[in-house]
Amino acid sequence: DLVADIIAGLFIVFEGSFHVGDMVTINGTRGRVREIGIRSTKLIIPVNNLMIISNHSINQVVNLSKKKSSYLLDIRIPAEISIDQVEELLKRELPKLAEKCSLIVDGPYYYGIEAVGSTGYATKPMRTYGIITYCLEVDMLEVEQFMKREISLLFEREGISLW
Repeated sequence: DLVADIIAGLFIVFEGSFHVGDMVTINGTRGRVREIGIRSTKLIIPVNNLMIISNHSINQVVNLSKKKSSYLLDIRIPAEISIDQVEELLKRELPKLAEKCSLIVDGPYYYGIEAVGSTGYATKPMRTYGIITYCLEVDMLEVEQFMKREISLLFEREGISLW
């Protein structure tokens, strides 16, 4: 295993598939690369835990830092609210959100109605509207929190309840 770790570690370093600081998924575990050593690779995984993976056991790597990532936000609004009213509000206000958050690389964009009908605990008819926002993978959590907060505030100001 020691020899296999060293050989695999050399290939990881020379191929440059991922680097320290990249967001990756290795063998199904998602995290930020903290260190690439000769014997092991260390990831910071959610809740700031450290995961150590033997280099020879790394089978699958997805480097999430190479391209921008997309965050999809579905908002459910009572069907009694006019589609035109919701779409006009989103068209007018979404560009302003990009100006407020420097972590947004592209968007946010309204991309249409995702679903119609009652879902979950909703007993009233609902429509689900979709919004897509692009950011770097390392910024995904912050962009998600920003979008949820700002969309909630936007509809609250307009007197439209979200479900």
